[in-house]
Amino acid sequence: MYLSFKHFIFTFTLFVAIIKGCCQDTTGLTLFPTFISSYSPSQQLNMANHNPYLIGGTIISYKKFYGEVRYNYEQLNTFGIYGGRSFIVSKPKMEHVFTPQLGVMLGDYNGGSFQFYYLGYHKNFDISFLNQYSVPISGQSQFYYNWSGIDFTVYKKFRLGVSVQYDSDVETNFKTLDGGISAAIKANKTTIQLYWFNFYDLPNQFISVFFQYKMSFRKKGKK
Repeated sequence: MYLSFKHFIFTFTLFVAIIKGCCQDTTGLTLFPTFISSYSPSQQLNMANHNPYLIGGTIISYKKFYGEVRYNYEQLNTFGIYGGRSFIVSKPKMEHVFTPQLGVMLGDYNGGSFQFYYLGYHKNFDISFLNQYSVPISGQSQFYYNWSGIDFTVYKKFRLGVSVQYDSDVETNFKTLDGGISAAIKANKTTIQLYWFNFYDLPNQFISVFFQYKMSFRKKGKK
């Protein structure tokens, strides 16, 4: 099954339209449209060869429900749908959020996936620990993927951080480890973060831009 970028844009636009049309009376529904672009300076800039590589999707949060709809994240031309539940543990100095999820993937990679996210929020830093283990229906490899990082508050809404991505192909035992540094501006509704991975290994370096916007839908008051 092949899902083109046009198919994703249509599906994503339709989904947002349905949310706007049907769910504005719902309290607590929040969407986080998210876009990621990764560019490898050692390779020629060419959209046909996916440099930059583009990822799009949205996070759906309602009360304790957590969901994701995304494209090109797991693999090229692959559409993923995830759902789970968030468990929040609040401490005097830090808040901890644990989110297990199950998902399906359709496209160049077809199968199921288990995800587990941990997010830790402190007034001086944020920690993220994102895990994914995916199993194909047939003919492809299982894989484990982790993207973890810590961001420190430097000045008001400006953050500096370190990040690492780890990818392991279970069948071939092929592994990659990419370390990086980042800078971010995190406003009330918008997050823009710039990553520089493998800055210590220039032939394999790549630069990623992360953009996320928060859309909240509240119940309309009675007139």
